Amino acid sequence: MMYKPITLLLVFLALPLFAQQIVINATPKSQVTSSSKETKREVLNNSKQNEFRLLITKQNGKYYWATRDNRELYYTVSGAFHIFIETGGAGYITVFDQRVLPEGMRDPGADIQYKEHIRAFMGDITYWGSADKFDP
Repeated sequence: MMYKPITLLLVFLALPLFAQQIVINATPKSQVTSSSKETKREVLNNSKQNEFRLLITKQNGKYYWATRDNRELYYTVSGAFHIFIETGGAGYITVFDQRVLPEGMRDPGADIQYKEHIRAFMGDITYWGSADKFDP
């Protein structure tokens, strides 16, 4: 019965390969829908904020848009801006992390703010919000 300890050891050693890190888990404050005919802005209530939550995870060095069918994201950084682009062109997320800025340049708002933009043929949706934690 040597197989059980060896099997358990292999499973234990493989767990980090399947672990997911939460990069950002945030709720939007507002939603903007736009088409060729009109643009509308809506301040979201608590129920809608939870419904349209943003969740990005990282696994094995790759980023995933967990709240959008776990689509893979390309990640790049430009100063205080962290940009996640859906590899199929369906949208992007820009995270503004002003914690890296000198105090005198910081906005009085939340330290971590984001814009989630979803592209669709008939119109686009953009969510604006903030997060308490961000760990790329």
